[in-house]
Amino acid sequence: MSADNWTLCPTCYAAWRERETQLFTDAMNAYGKVGEREYHEIQASAKAFSAKQPERTLREDWDIGTDEDGQFAVDYRSSCNSCDYAFNYKVTLSPEEIVQHNAEQPKDTISIAARRLGRRTR
Repeated sequence: MSADNWTLCPTCYAAWRERETQLFTDAMNAYGKVGEREYHEIQASAKAFSAKQPERTLREDWDIGTDEDGQFAVDYRSSCNSCDYAFNYKVTLSPEEIVQHNAEQPKDTISIAARRLGRRTR
């Protein structure tokens, strides 16, 4: 089964950014303290790391829809294949809850959405 989407894991991305920052900090701190050749190697290493974008290790899967009884459901799952990050979210609304939700929405919001869809509003 294939994933609906692969994206950046927030935990892994934060670690990647921290590593990138540390490499450039090390390069700045090395300036004038190491030989020219070594400094350029440190700087090149930081630039090479930064140029290689982090991997998209977060798998996202979701199901969204309405069943024959009028129940609306959203089921979202994500997990990283490099760390222990995971997030799951599931909500189901009955037909009555859908009517109540729609009634609570500002009328102009519904009108704007309908216009974007090319539908007339009352």
